[in-house]
Amino acid sequence: MQKSSPKKIKDLFKIHGEKQFEVKQRISFAKKAKVVTYRVDTYFFLPNALQINAHTYNKNEFLRNLKNYIRLRAPKSTIRDLSMKIMEVTTLLNEGSNIERYEDLLKEISVAYKRALRFRARYLTMTEVVSSLEVDSLVDEITIFLHQYHELEKLVVDYEQKYDSKTYSYCDEYMSVVTAYYMKYLVQYVPSRFATSAKALLTIQTDYLKKNYPVKVPPDETEESSFLLRWSSIKKYVSSCLFLDVSYRKGAPLLLHSIYGIAAAISMFFATVIAFIWQGTYGSLSFNLFLALIISYIFKDRLKEISREWLAGTLLRRWVPDRRLLIFRGENTQVGVCKESFDFVDAKKVPSEVLELRQKNDWNNIAHDRWDDTIFRYTKEVEIRNRKRLFKACGYEFLDIVRFNVSDFLRNIDGRFEELPTEEDDKSVGEKLYHIYMLRTLNYAGKTDTELARVVVNVEGIKRIVLVKPLSDMACTA
Repeated sequence: MQKSSPKKIKDLFKIHGEKQFEVKQRISFAKKAKVVTYRVDTYFFLPNALQINAHTYNKNEFLRNLKNYIRLRAPKSTIRDLSMKIMEVTTLLNEGSNIERYEDLLKEISVAYKRALRFRARYLTMTEVVSSLEVDSLVDEITIFLHQYHELEKLVVDYEQKYDSKTYSYCDEYMSVVTAYYMKYLVQYVPSRFATSAKALLTIQTDYLKKNYPVKVPPDETEESSFLLRWSSIKKYVSSCLFLDVSYRKGAPLLLHSIYGIAAAISMFFATVIAFIWQGTYGSLSFNLFLALIISYIFKDRLKEISREWLAGTLLRRWVPDRRLLIFRGENTQVGVCKESFDFVDAKKVPSEVLELRQKNDWNNIAHDRWDDTIFRYTKEVEIRNRKRLFKACGYEFLDIVRFNVSDFLRNIDGRFEELPTEEDDKSVGEKLYHIYMLRTLNYAGKTDTELARVVVNVEGIKRIVLVKPLSDMACTA
């Protein structure tokens, strides 16, 4: 089987909430590639003041705070071209296609519409010369497209009632909110004399949402919070067509059980040899043989545990991941696999180029005659099969998304402020901040690239993320 790695990888760091950050890794590859493979080694350099080490922090805690997603890019299209997709929905209804295909197609149209509208809106706000003609043209395209979509309603009513589906209305609400958002964006950033039509469409869509999708407000909640709750659910439902399903498994169970079997065989061999030696010396029925059997069985169990730890944790560690993620499209189509490993590592076992990059970018520039940080390594190896029916529409790209919650890293911080020792004023205090350096090494297409980010935290969560060294964004031939 011909293997090919991504031809380009780009990263984006983003803070989510107070204690969670996201690394979104966009991976593009050639359409002729059979298999896409890449490896990411992430090193967390944790200051000792956080008291996170092998004795206070375990793998299960890391897994609890880690989330992995594989998401397809939204199909690339223009708003005009999406009219053909609506015709495809009509064809599916006439053919009596299954409900899953119908729902997926409406969702694909919705997310493609958002991507196309976002591109056009950002272009109009970033271009140096903009005219009302360009804005009016976009508004006309949107109006025609939404009208065509609304024409579907009378065709899908009976069909959706048959399957108890509400996909049409969910997608309609989704696209109406997206339209209102980007019209508001244009009104804010395009000169007002050019944005008259955008402002009018914003009013139309706002009134349409109030009439057709009024916000239901429970007691003791605000209309704003209720709207955001519903909008979050709508977004998740519509964008579900882009996310691949992930099934969690233990790492290499067959190999692991084989290792356990070898360890048991070693310990049993030891106990049997002791028994034969002592039996040959003292006879089959003697107190000395009885004592030897007890001692051999005591050490047999210890030897088995030591052998298991040595074989699985040291000698064959590379082939025994802590966890496997099987990646599916639907229930039966496996797309790929991700193997994950987590462990604390000594600085001597960290590649020299990684340590050099970390040392060179130390904010405090404290002497490096010894290494004070605790180093935690998270490794994942990903293999994705190029299924053309799946990746063709999204331009042979997908997003590898990792979200990590730092709550457990902060549990030993005792306060936000501390009195300054050099100030005469007793009330002078400073905020206690900690720098967690996160260095990621990416291996793809036989090449290696690194990036370094500084995550600044306090007792309440993440203050900011500084990208010290970004990826070089080098392209690789596939």
